[in-house]
Amino acid sequence: MEPSRNESFPSMKLNVGIIGLGGSWETRYAPALWSLEDWFHIAAISDPIAARAEQLLCGLAARGPAPDRVDGFRSLIAREDIDAILVLSHRWFGELPILAACEMGKAIYCADIFDRSCLRNSAWRRHLLPKAESLFFPELPLRYIPATLRLKELMATSLGRPSRLRCILRNRVDSLATHPDPEMAIQSLLHHVDWCRNIVGYEPSSVVGLAHQLESPDAGDDPPDDRLMMDLDFSVAARPGTGTMAWLRWEGSVPASWLETENSLEPIDCEVTCDRGSVQISFPDKLVWMDAHGANSEYLDRDWSVGEQMFLQFHRILTNPGLDTNSLKDCCRAIAIVQMAARSQKEGRRIWFEEEFCE
Repeated sequence: MEPSRNESFPSMKLNVGIIGLGGSWETRYAPALWSLEDWFHIAAISDPIAARAEQLLCGLAARGPAPDRVDGFRSLIAREDIDAILVLSHRWFGELPILAACEMGKAIYCADIFDRSCLRNSAWRRHLLPKAESLFFPELPLRYIPATLRLKELMATSLGRPSRLRCILRNRVDSLATHPDPEMAIQSLLHHVDWCRNIVGYEPSSVVGLAHQLESPDAGDDPPDDRLMMDLDFSVAARPGTGTMAWLRWEGSVPASWLETENSLEPIDCEVTCDRGSVQISFPDKLVWMDAHGANSEYLDRDWSVGEQMFLQFHRILTNPGLDTNSLKDCCRAIAIVQMAARSQKEGRRIWFEEEFCE
């Protein structure tokens, strides 16, 4: 349940160090941290682009004591006055700040988690999981968007458990001549697989993957996939097809003009069928839900932005260690599922998950 801004709850201020500002600092992270200044104090910053770091320091100085600019992320992590690390960009340092923070026992907020190719290596995951599980908070924004939070409220109060989930992931392009980006497809699937796991509340038992290659004379000898499909079965392994099912479809080349024509209906991103009704979701803040009493359309407005909610959740797990929240294991499981869907496509069969498939 999302807290109200008028609700009072404990706010122990944490000293944080920022590693890598990234391209979303001005639009996403800075506004969230400014509004949560009772929860977080930026004590130090490490960014390889000196001019950008200095510009940020000047802006922070106008708000109060300016943080220190630290040369080298290891020096920042080692500081005793730093309670937690915000890794907001991995462009320059890759996975090294994560490993260093784990070795020094510092909690980590990790942005763009599925953009870290190192996590797609099973050996690296096995190496990192024991060290980072209790200290690592991955950024999973689909869990915190208004439509997701409202869906969970409806499931808990009136609609009941989900039985079928259908997600359509559209990659908007300028024209059909634009080739799909394989990396964008993988990241989109990873976020939506995690979303399905989070909504259902437990792990799938098997997956089937399908792919369709781009048919274009200029695509070359190895054309990219322009459609990817996944079928997740959350049934008990001994009784496939009897439990909750999730279908995910990624479409790599959907011209934006097709989705933005005048008087067109807003495209549905996800549809969830529950025990006592169904919900159609247009991310991030619109849904239509139906039950025995009729249909209801909601355009959602929340007190907290998605960025604020993720930082607040990070604060909560540091001040309440027993709190159950998203973790590195969630990310590893989503990655393993997408990798096994690709294996399913290659081998032409359903892939069954072992008990510890995340490793």
